[in-house]
Amino acid sequence: MQKKKITAFLLALAMVSAMALPVFAQEPNPQAETAASIAVVETATPETAATEEPKVDAEPAEDNVKEDAATYDAPPENGWYQEYPGGPWYWYENGVRQGTTGRGKEIYDPKSDAWYWLDAVQGGAMTTNKDVYQDSNGGKWVRYDANGHMVKGWNTNEKGTYYFDLVTGAMVKGMCTIDGIPCAFDTTTGIGLDKQWVNINGDKFWYEGGKRQGTTGRGKEIYDPKSDAWYWLDAVQGGAMTTNKDVYQDSNGGKWVRYDANGHMVKGWNTNEKGTYYFDLVTGAMVKGMCTIDGIPCAFDTTTGIGLDKQWVNINGDKFWYEGGKRQGTTGRGKEIYDPKSDAWYWLDSVNNGAMAVSKDVYQDSNGGKWVRYDANGHMIKGWNTNSQGTYYFDLITGAMAKGTVVIDGITCVFDYNTGILQSTNVDVTKYREIKRTNYYADGSVMNTLTTDYDAQGRLLKEQRRDKSGNLQVQDDFYYEYNGMLTKHTHREYGNDNYSYEYRYEYDKSNRFAKISVYRYNGGWYLYSYWTAKEWDSLGSVSKFWEYNGQNKVTCIVNLTSSGSRNRYTKMTIVNSSNKTVRTDTWSYDSNGHLAGWTNSGNSNGYSNVLRLSSDNNIGAGNPLFDRHCGKFVTDDKITSASIKFQNDEVVEIRQNNQRISYTNQESMGMNSSNNLTRTFATYTDGGNFRYRTLVEYFKYKN
Repeated sequence: MQKKKITAFLLALAMVSAMALPVFAQEPNPQAETAASIAVVETATPETAATEEPKVDAEPAEDNVKEDAATYDAPPENGWYQEYPGGPWYWYENGVRQGTTGRGKEIYDPKSDAWYWLDAVQGGAMTTNKDVYQDSNGGKWVRYDANGHMVKGWNTNEKGTYYFDLVTGAMVKGMCTIDGIPCAFDTTTGIGLDKQWVNINGDKFWYEGGKRQGTTGRGKEIYDPKSDAWYWLDAVQGGAMTTNKDVYQDSNGGKWVRYDANGHMVKGWNTNEKGTYYFDLVTGAMVKGMCTIDGIPCAFDTTTGIGLDKQWVNINGDKFWYEGGKRQGTTGRGKEIYDPKSDAWYWLDSVNNGAMAVSKDVYQDSNGGKWVRYDANGHMIKGWNTNSQGTYYFDLITGAMAKGTVVIDGITCVFDYNTGILQSTNVDVTKYREIKRTNYYADGSVMNTLTTDYDAQGRLLKEQRRDKSGNLQVQDDFYYEYNGMLTKHTHREYGNDNYSYEYRYEYDKSNRFAKISVYRYNGGWYLYSYWTAKEWDSLGSVSKFWEYNGQNKVTCIVNLTSSGSRNRYTKMTIVNSSNKTVRTDTWSYDSNGHLAGWTNSGNSNGYSNVLRLSSDNNIGAGNPLFDRHCGKFVTDDKITSASIKFQNDEVVEIRQNNQRISYTNQESMGMNSSNNLTRTFATYTDGGNFRYRTLVEYFKYKN
């Protein structure tokens, strides 16, 4: 009896030892778990689902160790035997230990209804937590758990998830179907493909723990960390990745989401053949209705989610224009838009958060800059328009407000440069255009010829100077904005490009002169000097501007005084960089506003002036256009003072250093039928030596 009690105690210890067996001690086969014959797609996919845990015989083999089945004194005739507490178990048949020869032996114990492996390397001991290759069933890899039982069905360890045949216990490898679900396992290791894509006949499928996902219900949303993207697995397609499709999902309270050509869930702005959409940056949900995105009001169809495009929306009495779902005109100053339904242009005013402007004049940057007017319906006005201030004209194409001299339907009209109000009509500027001039030396021989081209508004476009043989010497080209403001003047001297210049003129939004940039050519264009306006008077005339050299150093400051009309100057003072006055010019005008005299004094630095004077009576006679045509050059003469007197718009006297000098108009003009002199070209003689100098070019445009 005492022996039985000891035996029972030791057997109990053995059972405890069997229940605490270690985890896998070695790999099922010596080959590394790397290569797989299944094409694995290194891409991405959303959602993860909990992997089904394989069922393992968790209970130790209680039936293996019966008090009447084995003792520590002698092995049984048939059954299990443990030589000492905690030691290995051995299987006996007819009193003979099994599994001691060859590689070992596979045996079946009906008491536990389980198969075991007896390892010959361990003298026939029961194998636990080990993968073993067996020759049975055509050769197979099988796994034995902590109780020594052959594993069948799903099984997971630190390496991954596996599946073992329910009958043979063979480890499954490659593609198969288990319980109606397509599955995939590495062809070498048998590890189930986990969070991996597989290409099958052009479709992509996602596997987790060996099982294909998205085959049940409507499908499944999954996340692939490799591509950092969400995907939809469509059950209708057997779990295949969805591409170029909108799908309704129950997550996040229900949402419509879109998947692109790569299967990625779309987030943010997206456009297809139907229109523009927006998808939430976090959930991917399609946005519908009104919302604000990145600070911009947006609107989408409440059913389709398509962004409102080229549509008006009435909000609290104001009208707003949407394109591609976004409200327009909310940034900068606003936006000019065209509505094909009304065949009209509109202005969206940013001051009112993009609302349609009505009964308002607006300055726009389009078409080189323009003032336009919008009526009570918000339509851009074109053609003639009259209000309480006066009569205006707006270009039939651009809607630009006319300013200055403009030919409309063959009639020359003059509009105020500031307000655009009509001043007079029927001014025929074309009858006073000079076509050709020939200049002569004192002996009567030809010096050169000058030809000119004008546009329909009478604006000078081109001047060409040729020598007596007809060779082109100098060409000047003039470029204008729609409103007549000069934007660029190029001066090229043929045969010596180093004396070629380009003048670039800039104006502010009130059409006031702002800057002249002078570029000189020397193997390439470089900034030679520039003039910057600093102050303007109440008429919009420049009252002060500074001259800089190409190194941004101030070379002089020009102070101007105007009176009676914009850019009609009465006095100019030039101060050098040392704040010393080096020049003073004064102008006088008669009762008709015509230039009557010009005096230049204090020119101690030897500067002579090339000055163009506009004498258009309707604009302001005799305006020296410093913002367009002012220039200077150093002569070989030390002129300390110079003056010109006019009478009835004609030069009657030129004085230099208080000495009257002779001048001549030795010119041959190609005139139009009016035969009116359009320009006085004054030359002078000094000490009997003829010198070719231009003191003034005087344009006469009079009624």
